[in-house]
Amino acid sequence: MTSPDRMVESDLGRLLSNLQANTFCRFRTRRRCCKFDLSGTRRKPIRLGAPSLSSEMAGKQFFAPARYTFRGCLPVLKNYSAKEYNGGPQVWTILQDHRGVMYFGNSSGAILEYDGVTWRKIFVPSSVVRSFAMDESGKIWVGVSENFGYLSPDSAGTLHFVSLLDNVPAEDRNFTDVWQTLVTPQGVIFRSYERLFRWDGKRMQVWTHQPKARFQALSDVRGHIYTAQGGVGLQEIVGDALRNVSGGDAYRAAGKLFLHPFDESHILISQRDQLLTLYDGQKVVPFPTEVDDYLDEAQGLHVHSARRREFLHYDLEWRRSHHRTRRQAPPNY
Repeated sequence: MTSPDRMVESDLGRLLSNLQANTFCRFRTRRRCCKFDLSGTRRKPIRLGAPSLSSEMAGKQFFAPARYTFRGCLPVLKNYSAKEYNGGPQVWTILQDHRGVMYFGNSSGAILEYDGVTWRKIFVPSSVVRSFAMDESGKIWVGVSENFGYLSPDSAGTLHFVSLLDNVPAEDRNFTDVWQTLVTPQGVIFRSYERLFRWDGKRMQVWTHQPKARFQALSDVRGHIYTAQGGVGLQEIVGDALRNVSGGDAYRAAGKLFLHPFDESHILISQRDQLLTLYDGQKVVPFPTEVDDYLDEAQGLHVHSARRREFLHYDLEWRRSHHRTRRQAPPNY
C-alpha cells in the first residue's frame, strides 16, 4: 500500500511539467506541509503551524483560493490571522459569491468580506454570524443569533445586512442562533433550534419545535426538504406541514443530522457522535467504512483533519461507484 505522502509526491511530480515555472505551491499531507517551486529547482518540507482561523468544526483552516488543485494534496497560499482580518478568532461559515468575493461568518458582530486585497466588515445586529446561503440571482442570505436576513447593496454597491425579523410574528421571535440557511424553490429556510422559518418574499411560514425538542437538521435531498427533531426523528417539509417519514424515528435521539444524496434510492446520513447510516425511505441501516474506528475515536463526523476528511470523502466516492465492502480499501490508501 502506497503511503499518503509518497502518493502525493508522485501525483505532484506528474503535474510539474504542466504548470508554469517559478510558481510556488504549498500542500499538506498528514504530517507535514511541503512547499514546491514548480520550476522543479527546489523542494522544502516545512512543519504545519496551528490554525489561526477556526470554524464550527473547530480546526478548519481558511486558505486563499489556489490556482492549481490535484488529488492527494491541499494547496496553501496564505493563512490569515485574526489580527490581519481584524475580527474574532472563530469563523462559523464561509461563502464565495459569483464574483469570487469571499464572506466569513465571524464571532465579532460582523460578516468579513474579502476581495483578495481588502478586508471589510458588514455589521449585523448580533454577536455571531452562523450561516450563509446564496440563491441563483447571487443574493446572499444570512443567519445570525436571534435574527436573519440578506445582504443588499446601496447606491454605491456596498453591501449591508437587511433583517427579516419584522416579518416574523411577535410571538415567534423568541429563538437563538440560526445554524443553517437553505435556499429552496418554495423560499429560503432558516433553522434555529427552536423554530424553522421560510420566507418566500411575501409570507413568513414558521414551524415551532415539539416540547423539550430541538430542530437538528435542514437538508435538501433531490428536491425533498428534511428536518429532524429530538424525540420525533426525521421529518419532511411538505407545503406548510412537517410530516414524519417512515422509519425516521430511528433518529429521534440524534443530534446535528446531515443528509447527503447517495444513490437513486438511498440517503447517506451523518450525525454527531455516531457512525454513518443509509436511509432508503423506509428503514435505516449501518453504512460501515474503513474509518469507523477513527470516527468512533473522533466522535462521529466532527473530523478536524483536512487530510482525514479527504480520505473519508474519497472512500465514500470509491465505495459508491465500486460497491466496496468495509474490508476492501480504495487503491493507494
